[in-house]
Formats: sequence, structure tokens, C-alpha cells
Amino acid sequence: YTSHFVQIGASYSGIGITDSYKLIFSGTVDLPLAGSAEVTRRSDDSKTSSSSFGGLGFYGTAGVADGRVDYYTFYMQRSVSYGLTPPGKNAKLKWTTAAYGLGVGYTF
Repeated sequence: YTSHFVQIGASYSGIGITDSYKLIFSGTVDLPLAGSAEVTRRSDDSKTSSSSFGGLGFYGTAGVADGRVDYYTFYMQRSVSYGLTPPGKNAKLKWTTAAYGLGVGYTF
């Protein structure tokens, strides 16, 4: 399978907590551009393919900035659908991935 997304986002870091710390927020939305998939059944090598593609994703962070160093938590989720039913199955090929964690950034 292949998929291509464009990410559109924004960030804000203007809310001061103390003299040196600011709250930071950012987020992006992943919009689908193009994709294709092919599924082959192992038992008889029958193939199904599709160039129909859809999905949506987002990425968000929240944290604090101390001068040039940022400390934040993040969460990312993306759902992808190819409009394709694999051989021998009743449901279309679709999945969702998610990740979360802690991050540190530095501004040069």
C-alpha cells in the first residue's frame, strides 16, 4: 500500500506562566492526497487492488517552553481506508494507528 498526506497546522506559545516559562500548543491535520493498495491471498494468489483512498489524521502537542528548550506531550492518530475488500473477506481494508509520548525540542 502507499499513501500520501498533506499536513496543515499551527502553533501558539504566548501564554506566560512565569517570567521564563510559556505554555505551548500545536496541532496539525493530515489530509489525504493519493493512495493505492493491493492484497494477494496466499492460498490461491488471487489479487485485489484499488486506487480509491480516504482517511484523516491529527497530531497535537501541549507543553512548556523555557527560552529555547520545549518540553511537551504529544498524541498522533491517523485513520486510513483504501476502499478495497481483500479476497475471502467481507470488510473493507481499513486501519487506525495512534502514538503518544513525551518530547523535548530545541530552537537554534
